[in-house]
Amino acid sequence: METNKQHPNICFRIGLILGLMCLFIPYTMVAQSDKVVQVYFDIEGKEVNFSNGVELSFFLDGKEIEPLLYLNGFVVPDFGNAKAVDVCFRYKRKVYRIDALPINKFETDWTFGIDKKPFKEENKPQNEKVRMIYFIRFSPKDGSDGTQVIVAITKN
Repeated sequence: METNKQHPNICFRIGLILGLMCLFIPYTMVAQSDKVVQVYFDIEGKEVNFSNGVELSFFLDGKEIEPLLYLNGFVVPDFGNAKAVDVCFRYKRKVYRIDALPINKFETDWTFGIDKKPFKEENKPQNEKVRMIYFIRFSPKDGSDGTQVIVAITKN
């Protein structure tokens, strides 16, 4: 009879352990094996995130690769021995592509931005014919100075 009293207690413990495993195993697997890049968005001076319609994909050897996205970041896919990949952001049905982004840029956090006339002071291009720019700023995780890639769209 004493085993009947312990049976519900054992089931509860097993259920609790399984529930906790379901919660924590996916996060520890990502943390142990994959790199995560934090992505911030500056769309004409407004901060947005992936849940606001921003999409991200990569192109390598003619194949599209869609990373696992988080609210403000993504898990870096396995690009094999590639030295560079094409990065494609989509926002409001428009495509913003940066070709041949070096793989070492996936060691940093990113700010993807779009700016149109009148430009913010820090984005103001030298060429008067530029009507829009889009960019990725790369911020090293150690806080040192970063770099950026800018694509300028000029008037026709």
